[in-house]
Amino acid sequence: MGRAKGVPNKKGIRTADTECISAGCETKVYVQKDGYTRKHCARCANDLSKYKITRPERIAMIDAVDWKCPICSVSLEMSSGKGTRENEAVIDHCHNSSEVRGVLCSTCNIGLGQFQDDIGNLQNAIKYLRKET
Repeated sequence: MGRAKGVPNKKGIRTADTECISAGCETKVYVQKDGYTRKHCARCANDLSKYKITRPERIAMIDAVDWKCPICSVSLEMSSGKGTRENEAVIDHCHNSSEVRGVLCSTCNIGLGQFQDDIGNLQNAIKYLRKET
């Protein structure tokens, strides 16, 4: 159950009555301790600052894969910004160049990260899994 509107969280941030200014986003923005009202919700602000993509671009990326993860085929859901749900659509990017590669489910994106985005490591994992026991 969420907090009542206007009640600050642990960091002193509370929900505002206004929505994110990103096209197609209806998420409420936050009011900071100093009274400043953000223009973008946390998800849109992160996408813009980290990946330089807008909400419509994020949705177009998900549409391009028919709302299914390209690796495991799980049905994708729009991201809440926390990346915690296993079927949450998250932006996958190269950690060396920061170039956006596409959109994956949170689980597959974390999996690639655990293999350090290294094709050799992934091939070794496949060989390991194919071993007869």
